[in-house]
Amino acid sequence: MKVSARHEILSRNLSRLKHRRRIKQARRSLDLARTPERLVNHLILSDSRKIGEVRRKLREHLSRLGDAALANARGEFNMVRSRHRIDITRENISMNETETLIRSYFDAFNRHDAEGMLATLHDDVRHDINEGGSEIGKEAFRRFKAHMDECYREQISDLVVMTAGNRGAAEFTCSGAYLKTDGPLPLATGQTYAIPAAAFFAVADGKIVRVTSYYNLRNWIKAVD
Repeated sequence: MKVSARHEILSRNLSRLKHRRRIKQARRSLDLARTPERLVNHLILSDSRKIGEVRRKLREHLSRLGDAALANARGEFNMVRSRHRIDITRENISMNETETLIRSYFDAFNRHDAEGMLATLHDDVRHDINEGGSEIGKEAFRRFKAHMDECYREQISDLVVMTAGNRGAAEFTCSGAYLKTDGPLPLATGQTYAIPAAAFFAVADGKIVRVTSYYNLRNWIKAVD
């Protein structure tokens, strides 16, 4: 075989090798570009719909890409966002309605407006009491609130509301004064406290149908004892 022929074969093989490498690089870039779509499909279109988590993970992902892959990823994400815009918009409407109702509940709480709180509740609301049982109905909630107002004077701050369709969660700080001894709890002498707490809600027919409250009772006792 002549040298020129061998050189031509080697050149073709080298060209094929470079081509294969380019294909592999392109595929890796394409896989990276598709990551935003997987994130959007998994997080935005799943039941959780954690929009904040989508944004955080996208920022982390995009920060690791080169310029070319970054452009591809951004373009892919924009296509996904555009493709699912109707579903996301419809969900945002539902989330805003739920959040508005939850915030109205806490606004009335901070005004010490028991009737305002009751106005946000369904007639058959289920109230899951922290480290206690469950009560059904607005009248039971009215009695519970009257007892709490007799023993405590509280305010909610640092409120963050998260929603997913007709369900919502709230994280906040509960600050207050312990006015009257509440059953077997420590003696009340006007002690003040500030504890982290959370509440979970379900909404139906424009009203709250479930309220579930959580806080660390031991930490509260330490604060007032």
